[in-house]
Formats: sequence, C-alpha cells, structure tokens
Amino acid sequence: MPRLDDVASIGILEATVHLLDLRRALDLPTDVPADGLAHTAAVLAEMASPVDFIEVATGRSTVELFPVLT
Repeated sequence: MPRLDDVASIGILEATVHLLDLRRALDLPTDVPADGLAHTAAVLAEMASPVDFIEVATGRSTVELFPVLT
C-alpha cells in the first residue's frame, strides 16, 4: 500500500503539470504556485539518472534525457 506522503507527492506533481497545460491552452502566463513548481521539478529530477541530468543541464552532454515521465 502506498504511503500517504507518496500519494500527496504524485498529486502535487499531477496538479502542477496539468495546471501548466491548462494555462498554456488558455494563453495565460505560467503563474502557478512556486511550492508546486519546486516540488514537481525536484521529483522529475529524481527520476532521471543523476549523472545524465547534471551533464545535460550543464551542457556537457547531448544524451537524450527527456521526457523522464510521460
């Protein structure tokens, strides 16, 4: 059985991603809660290989890293 904090984490990620989708579809600025953005970015970064993530993020590799979640 999943832990409550894991379920909440997935909920925050899903809500943030879909809120960004909705705002983009409505041509609105990507003004979403900063805490949700930070949490979602952290979860997505954790899903990637740390070495690949660091090297791609710093321009040291052309490895295809994204998407890490579909």
